[in-house]
Amino acid sequence: MAFKKRYIGLALAIFAAVGLTQFPAKWAATLAGVDLPVTLGGTVWNGYAPSINAVPPIQFKTSPRGFFNKSSLLTFTGAGNGVSINGRADYNKIEEINVTGDASFLGQIDGRLSNLSGRFDMKARELKIDGGCDGASGVISTDILARNTRLWQWTGPPLSGPITCEQGVLTSILSGQIPGQSVEAVLKILPDGTYQIRAVINTNTPQAGVVLPLYGFEAQGERFTMNEAGRWM
Repeated sequence: MAFKKRYIGLALAIFAAVGLTQFPAKWAATLAGVDLPVTLGGTVWNGYAPSINAVPPIQFKTSPRGFFNKSSLLTFTGAGNGVSINGRADYNKIEEINVTGDASFLGQIDGRLSNLSGRFDMKARELKIDGGCDGASGVISTDILARNTRLWQWTGPPLSGPITCEQGVLTSILSGQIPGQSVEAVLKILPDGTYQIRAVINTNTPQAGVVLPLYGFEAQGERFTMNEAGRWM
């Protein structure tokens, strides 16, 4: 009888282990009370989040070691539509996220940018999300303003700036300058999938007065301002 119970117990253990390896990711998100804009696919150990608008599908893998030591609990990666994304996450934060893309990706969010050249990079660390951005460090940079001289007959400076959290919103203040002009742009990425951007360009280049209004800027002498909002996800 003890021999039989031993095998019953072993069978139950094997059944539980197999069940855990095949546990659907969408069920795990529901049980955890996580409100996601998409339904996860695959299993909790090897799953994916489907594409949302211009954002490509994201594959993720969960490591059992992350439950017991300081290694990352989850790694994720995705590429397509002119952007690549990868990173690591733990229980309550994104330990690292790297986003690299070109203007063609941004053109899918804002059609005015679809024919531009240039790239952008975002590298964030220790991004804590608890109903909003609760802490972050990193940098965003782009050379798009500097890469379209032939199209615009005007050249702006490369931009870069730190990543912070302000009142629950992921925020970056990008700036750059070259002789005769300076740029400052405040970018806010909200957890509801929207963004806000406010930019100020000071320039003494006459051609800027022709180009910048095409992208939503309003002229006040040599000062051009733009306030816009949209959806990135």
